[in-house]
Amino acid sequence: MYKKKFRLITFEPYENIIINFLDDLSKSIRVKFKNRITKDIFYLIFWLSKKNILNFKKKYKILKIKNRVGRGKLVHFTAQNIPTNFVFSFAFGLLSGNSNIVIYPDKLAEAKNIVKEINDLLKLKKYNKLRFSNIFIKSSAFSYSSKIIQKPNGRIIWGGDKKVNSIKKEFLTDSRCADLIFGDRYSISLFNFSKISKNKSSINKITRNFYLDNYVFNQNACSSSHIIYWKDDRKNNKELFWKNLADYSKNVFNLDLGQSVRKYKKLNNYLLKNKFKKVTYYNRNLTVIQLGKKYNSELLRGESGIFFEKNINSLSEINKDVTNKLQTLSTIGFNKNMIRDWIKRENLDGIDRIVDVGNSLQMDLVWDGYDVIGTLSRIINT
Repeated sequence: MYKKKFRLITFEPYENIIINFLDDLSKSIRVKFKNRITKDIFYLIFWLSKKNILNFKKKYKILKIKNRVGRGKLVHFTAQNIPTNFVFSFAFGLLSGNSNIVIYPDKLAEAKNIVKEINDLLKLKKYNKLRFSNIFIKSSAFSYSSKIIQKPNGRIIWGGDKKVNSIKKEFLTDSRCADLIFGDRYSISLFNFSKISKNKSSINKITRNFYLDNYVFNQNACSSSHIIYWKDDRKNNKELFWKNLADYSKNVFNLDLGQSVRKYKKLNNYLLKNKFKKVTYYNRNLTVIQLGKKYNSELLRGESGIFFEKNINSLSEINKDVTNKLQTLSTIGFNKNMIRDWIKRENLDGIDRIVDVGNSLQMDLVWDGYDVIGTLSRIINT
């Protein structure tokens, strides 16, 4: 049973003490990981910085902050396979003015180290106001019966449908509890190489950006692409791209034994249950499967360099694949306003983000179609 003292405090969104705390955390993580800064840690350091948070505040200035205050106590059920996810969730809660109970993946060394940095900062005199209003609980020691998590004013839940449904069943709340659920989602890419330069420098840049979107978290992020749609690819530019990606990944991505086993088990399962047009094995880091007419896009999830592809002549050919589980559409050679208008015109119930390839993993304060600050704070109407 978790016994640490907890004190409920609420703030206005973006209060200075919160921005300064996150900026200090950014600097602390930079020092802690200075000899082993991975791409996800590097991005976290940037995201928590004062400059970035102030950019968010400016970007969403339409929100009337002076009329808002945090909802109260938030309980965070964070992803257990990504070491930085719980920090973003925690920051969501802080920036919207809440006290936070965060259940973090203590089996991941990076997560444990970051929690230590957070707790060390909370002990500083200047952050005494935050010290007992933000608590971190090891997932291995978590219990639904813990007194500290009872009667929350809000919950942030990250995970697949099974996890989300289990939490809803086991952890009942009253009708005023605001839930922000980041459930099981998948993402796709849309390429039109006829609209871009195809010199070696341009292709290399696209390749690197696509690699960052998909290989950093081994395609486990909700914003990682699984299906790539090629529009008007009469010159077979996809072959140029895939070969370039195979060469690039060979030098920077190491597939360990466990990943290899999972990858080929998944690949064999797909081949047994589906009829595909073509399967191309480029190297151990890249296998590309060309889709036929019959498939269920929600069930096609890549891993360790398994990608599905389809040739299209118009956007309407994607309509049947756009479900409410589709989160991000990353593009090359398309105008975002045109894509947005297509989504509206066709009454599609999926695609919450349209980004350039290379920006899929960039966390925003509008996520999965939700206004995070607006949802996790309440309005005092005067």
